[in-house]
Amino acid sequence: MKDSVSALVYTIVKMRHLPASEWSIPMENEVASFVWRQTKRVSDYLQFPLTLLVFAFNLYSWIRWQKSFAQLEQPRREVQIESWKQSRIGACRDFIQLFENLTTFGWYSSNRETKYDAT
Repeated sequence: MKDSVSALVYTIVKMRHLPASEWSIPMENEVASFVWRQTKRVSDYLQFPLTLLVFAFNLYSWIRWQKSFAQLEQPRREVQIESWKQSRIGACRDFIQLFENLTTFGWYSSNRETKYDAT
């Protein structure tokens, strides 16, 4: 599950064209860790549904491309994310929106801290 979440974060960073810096790769890792921690902090009654959605997201990629999401190339990851964003199923759309929001929040939080640490 952690590999799928990390791959999802890395892909969202690239899809959203978040501002890059010389710290981009360590920041991507930091943001992925932040998002992972946040998924572990959800209420107990939401933990199972979130885990189930991550499993379904990964299963979708196995069915479509016979690879886990983490093993897909960037273009296929983007296609999968876009298909979930435009899904008729609200939970799929909400799942992607949650990870986009967490990733963006984590990116800008990390970026701000890095700037302050560097000066």
